[in-house]
Amino acid sequence: MNCCETALDRQFSPKKAQADLDRYLRDGPDATTRAILALVSALDLEGATLLDIGSGIGVLHHELLSNGSVRTATAIEPSQAYVDVARAEAERRGLTSRTVLKKGEFQDVADDVWPADLVTLDRVLCCDPDLETLVSGVATKSKRYVAASYPNDQWYIKLIWWLGNVSRALIRNPFRAFVHPVARIDATFAAAAFRRIRTIKSFVWQIALYEGGEQLEEES
Repeated sequence: MNCCETALDRQFSPKKAQADLDRYLRDGPDATTRAILALVSALDLEGATLLDIGSGIGVLHHELLSNGSVRTATAIEPSQAYVDVARAEAERRGLTSRTVLKKGEFQDVADDVWPADLVTLDRVLCCDPDLETLVSGVATKSKRYVAASYPNDQWYIKLIWWLGNVSRALIRNPFRAFVHPVARIDATFAAAAFRRIRTIKSFVWQIALYEGGEQLEEES
């Protein structure tokens, strides 16, 4: 996510991080996270590695490590508050030895991250104005699959996002969210040799699983 430190601190505060953790422990994963987990559950990932970009409080890697879907996980999160909460939860679950947490923007720390079998981006594409740079970077880090959730590019969703940005501007919160055209997202993944193989849609969100990298090379 290409957000300045001030924007991140305002939008993803310690209070919000703790509230997100409390809700997760009470109600389970959010809808988009559940959809990603559903898509991933059909894959043969035994012994696989995970790269969780924009990992938040770590719900995706907590779940995939706990259920044995992946062996190890590297999580990248630019908000220090969320990194702190994710680390504490990993310790509580006994997952510390299988989890690497990196604080920073993906583009800034990518050179220090090994490629993984599965890369996840849960509500991350909509936080970055530079879709092409993010996706091309993600593609270099995925050996097999990318699972991503992002808003549907319908007029009413764009209106909701625009109103949200206006509301944040009025309170001088510099964080902004984006609705990228779905066709452009698919085309950007296709340019990086990844194809969409499964989709789950809701009123607001689209959750897509892309296949590429070494997986396509093995099939060709």
